[in-house]
Amino acid sequence: ATAEFAPEASEGTQAVELSFDSAGLGGHRLVVFERLLDAQGTVLAVHEDIEDEGQSVTVVEIGTTLVDSSDGDHTVDNGTVRLVDTVEYKGLVAGEAYTAHGTVVDKATGMPLEDAEGNPVTATAEFTPEASDGTVEVAFEFDASRIEEGAALVAFEEVLDASSNVVAAHQDIEDEGQTVVVDNP
Repeated sequence: ATAEFAPEASEGTQAVELSFDSAGLGGHRLVVFERLLDAQGTVLAVHEDIEDEGQSVTVVEIGTTLVDSSDGDHTVDNGTVRLVDTVEYKGLVAGEAYTAHGTVVDKATGMPLEDAEGNPVTATAEFTPEASDGTVEVAFEFDASRIEEGAALVAFEEVLDASSNVVAAHQDIEDEGQTVVVDNP
């Protein structure tokens, strides 16, 4: 990325925003190298330190697997059900606090599933990873007796840092691994 600017003083800062698709880079550490050039293209300064934590970021990536907690399959019966979504993460900072926040979505509508009171079916799990890669479980419990036979339910997950910033999301309505089907004859 490039940012053209005219400094107002001899010292200061300039933001350079980089945008790219980080899919598949979960757990990888990326380092930005910078070069400052004048209008004629002459290099005035260079900062290319592969070990500099200040110019590094680690890409966070999550994937999830949703199952019926009673038997571990992708089918739930009518009545009160308990689903467990195992969130696999890569690239979190060990020892820092995070929250995994999940929402159960009706695949047919793309909207959050609502409980009897009209509230979205959600669940959270607070955790502090011991390593940058690992798993955390998010458990949902709700009454499935009024859900239509064959309805597909999908878990959407986000991982938030201690400041409530979303650091990773997995919200793929087509992901069979994070989908359960209601068996409600």
